[in-house]
Amino acid sequence: MIATPAGEGGFYTNETRLFRYDPATDTWSEREPAPHHHHRAAVGVINGKIYVAGGMTKTLRNEVTYEYEPEPFAELDVYDPATNVWTTKASMPTPRWGAAAGVIDGKLYVAGGRGADLSVLSTMEMYDPASNSWGGRAKMLTGREGAGAAVLGGVLHVLGGTGGSDTGALTTNESYIK
Repeated sequence: MIATPAGEGGFYTNETRLFRYDPATDTWSEREPAPHHHHRAAVGVINGKIYVAGGMTKTLRNEVTYEYEPEPFAELDVYDPATNVWTTKASMPTPRWGAAAGVIDGKLYVAGGRGADLSVLSTMEMYDPASNSWGGRAKMLTGREGAGAAVLGGVLHVLGGTGGSDTGALTTNESYIK
């Protein structure tokens, strides 16, 4: 397999650039690039730091027809805006992209997404920054990727998404109560 060439329409080029917007001056400034590529990653904020888990790239499968194959990642990178420094932490047990995420009680919950075999996942994993470790949680009833997520009152709500190419958009919403 050949890595996707840089600059091809701006997609899947393994870009790791980070920009910050300042509304007071209406300007953007470039910050320290991430150590890993995180296209379609799960993201949450804990104690003022940005946690970015998983994501994907695409590798070229056929140079003649330009067919690509998604490749999920398991890496977890943490960005501290106060110091402009990234730190790599323990990787997720399940590489995934298109997952939903939320923070409950200072822990990052990552739900669903697509795995290495392109299957739609129903698994949920929780990252604890205090121990730099991941643990499994109850599976969702419906596997999904591309879902939205929100935490309200300590409950993680995973909304919509898709169950795969043959199911189309989901109207199923699920809630995880810790």
